[in-house]
Amino acid sequence: MTSPNKTSTNKLRPIQVTDRDRELFCALRDYRVLTTVQVCHLFFQSLHRTRKRLAQLWRHGLLARVVRPTRLGEGSSQYLYALSRRGQRILPNLKSQDRVPVSKLGSFSEHSERINDFRICLLLAVRMANDLNLSSWTQGRKLKMVAAPRYPVITQTTPIIPDAMFTLHHQRRAYTYFLEIDRGTTDLGRIAAKCAGYHWLWQQKAPQRRFGIRSFRVLLVTTTQKRLEHVKHKLQNLRAYSSCPDLIACTDSSAVSFSTPEKLFAANWQTISEQGGPVSSCPLPVPSFYRSRQRQEHHLCADQNPDASSKEPPGPADEGCPRLPGGGSEIVQRY
Repeated sequence: MTSPNKTSTNKLRPIQVTDRDRELFCALRDYRVLTTVQVCHLFFQSLHRTRKRLAQLWRHGLLARVVRPTRLGEGSSQYLYALSRRGQRILPNLKSQDRVPVSKLGSFSEHSERINDFRICLLLAVRMANDLNLSSWTQGRKLKMVAAPRYPVITQTTPIIPDAMFTLHHQRRAYTYFLEIDRGTTDLGRIAAKCAGYHWLWQQKAPQRRFGIRSFRVLLVTTTQKRLEHVKHKLQNLRAYSSCPDLIACTDSSAVSFSTPEKLFAANWQTISEQGGPVSSCPLPVPSFYRSRQRQEHHLCADQNPDASSKEPPGPADEGCPRLPGGGSEIVQRY
């Protein structure tokens, strides 16, 4: 772990904390830990400029960072950034649990990084889209549910903690999703049990009552195309026991791209049809994008809440830190 020493810090020339720096601190409060590449796509246009500014903030003690080691063949190592004690003083109303202790930065998992990748990609797509709003994003053990399916293939009680729950508003309709990120290390039997649990929860309408939503879909992002084929086979085995075969949509990691975030809203997702076979579709609402116009064919997104307002719910007010849905904030300036 690296940290600036007091001697070098005292010799530094003072810097001005800009609006964008404050927005970065807001993002670190919500995302907790960000990589250099993630910060670049959220707030900058140049990776070189991103590294330079992050290094300045770190040298002045406003950020904490740690080097993440990489495996052979994975390229150079990268830094993970979080708020430091000095940096958190800039944000009002920041609770101690909102900051990741420096001692725990090294244990920040690759799974959490992949969740942040999806969240940032979704946010970038929302910025490019017309009439699309990411109105809420929730993570943590408060999402825990317990499913007790009694299907012939799955009979075990399964605790389910989604990696995230988020809501999109498009054309005055609300669409709620549970996110599952699979890194390829979980046993396929465990994935099948979890998928069966989601089908049981949908039939019992337990999430609808608990979270006050009308309906939901599950998005499962796995690693490779080969792994995706195995997951689809497990979903096909559950088709006979569910009245909503397209409840779970799955894709591989190639759909999560910072350079082309609108790919999340293309027909890159695989669901199970009424006949029991896999079909390509998009479970997300399909808006028009500034960079490309997307057609709404093969679109299976359910009408989940036609009367919901597209207006964002008010978030906690932070001085000098306008909140953005999905954990970011308005970009005030770029340089």
